[in-house]
Amino acid sequence: MNVWAIKSDAIRWLVWKENRLVMPLFASLVGVIALVAILQSLFGGSSVGAVPMFRDSNAYFPLLFPVLMAAGLGLVLIGQEREQGTLDWLRTLPLKPRHLIAIKFGVSVAWIVLSWALVMLFGAGQRISWTEISPESFNQSIPLSYPFWILQSVWVLLAGFYASWRFASAFKGIIAMLALSAI
Repeated sequence: MNVWAIKSDAIRWLVWKENRLVMPLFASLVGVIALVAILQSLFGGSSVGAVPMFRDSNAYFPLLFPVLMAAGLGLVLIGQEREQGTLDWLRTLPLKPRHLIAIKFGVSVAWIVLSWALVMLFGAGQRISWTEISPESFNQSIPLSYPFWILQSVWVLLAGFYASWRFASAFKGIIAMLALSAI
């Protein structure tokens, strides 16, 4: 077996493994979204719906899914592997460290793209704009536009990856990711 075949097998296996790590995170977030949607339909919407400032707060709910996914990806793919000791084992694969990082980041980007595709397909509705920061009929302090939230999810993904690589403790990584994401 030549070197290219070994590398190809290692890359294919690593991509498969990374996807397997992310599937429980994705499934749990889909479950939470479904549970909240069911509860909203059973109980007639949001309990804060009567307050004018929050009257359209349900429009934000689907936009949180990719952001929460982005927050969890760095913590799962880096932090969890560091805690379990499998990150050291992965370094023994016949791959350069930059390839290992690129594969982890590439898998994360693929999951973010899938998350956004699902939001745009199922949950967004007509209130969210591609061109306006916040539609005029929607007077909120937090922007309600796809570009803003897509950039926010990418920023949270980068912050999560950086914090997970930087801090060995998962708790410190979460705190650092939250601080970086708030910037």
